[in-house]
Amino acid sequence: MNLLAPLLTTGEQKLQQPLFKATPGTVSPYDHHIFIRAASEPAQNCYDNELTSGPSSWPAVVERQPGVSQVFATLAQSREQTEGVVRVTAFEPLESEPLEADCCDMFIFPAGVRHSRLKLSSLAEHVQRYTSKDAPENSILAKMNCPQDDVTNMLNIFVCCHGARDARCGIVGPPLCTKLQRSIRMRSLQGRMHVFMCSHIGGHKCAGNVLVYGAVSPSDGDCFGGLNANNAEDFLDALLDLQVDADGGPADPILRQWWRGRMGLSKAEQLQFFEDKHLPHSEEYDSADDSVSQAK
Repeated sequence: MNLLAPLLTTGEQKLQQPLFKATPGTVSPYDHHIFIRAASEPAQNCYDNELTSGPSSWPAVVERQPGVSQVFATLAQSREQTEGVVRVTAFEPLESEPLEADCCDMFIFPAGVRHSRLKLSSLAEHVQRYTSKDAPENSILAKMNCPQDDVTNMLNIFVCCHGARDARCGIVGPPLCTKLQRSIRMRSLQGRMHVFMCSHIGGHKCAGNVLVYGAVSPSDGDCFGGLNANNAEDFLDALLDLQVDADGGPADPILRQWWRGRMGLSKAEQLQFFEDKHLPHSEEYDSADDSVSQAK
């Protein structure tokens, strides 16, 4: 089932608010990121009674979405045992089958694991396993028969499409997803890279916003802004061309212009990291097309 179809329109959608270029040091600090996908009640624009998921069902405050609210409750209850700051975000594959009401899909970074069809009844235990300061090695979790994938060798790209939170993300995000997905298929990289829609990740003024996760990439944990369908291929090419020993977005002349920050760094550290990777002006890349052009 293609969930992008109801989000995409022709030229009828226009940006009513301005877009700005990405600014380094604008990512709120966090240490873990949990992406959760769970079935929701039908949105008002749905014509059937089936449970649904994805951007059209995400409320403006995504903490009210099933699964997401359960993760927040778990984190609140285990606050003293949680290591650092945990960010929680809803996500949805571009094409997917409906979820059962009692199941969810989940990514956890930087652990680099993905659970599919995880029972909601065991969600709390899995959240605690990967965010706890001293999770026991031999816990009952190790014996759970739950599908788990190691995604550290995959490049996972999450694009904010949360229109209920900010219209700019709802307008810029879906076409960006489509272009990235198409480019990945044209390069036959479906086995190495995946694109997902996600809820609000901050910085809606510089939509489209993108998070990249995957230990296989020097840009693991990098956040980018100012992306759109016009510069998506440049962005993807730059990600693929990064050398293994590179320091991610700020060290690349193309990616640098879109870099906003990185997981695990404070805002001050993000700014310092960006400045430390300063490139000679002759190496800087100035994209002729940026997201502001879509506002016209």
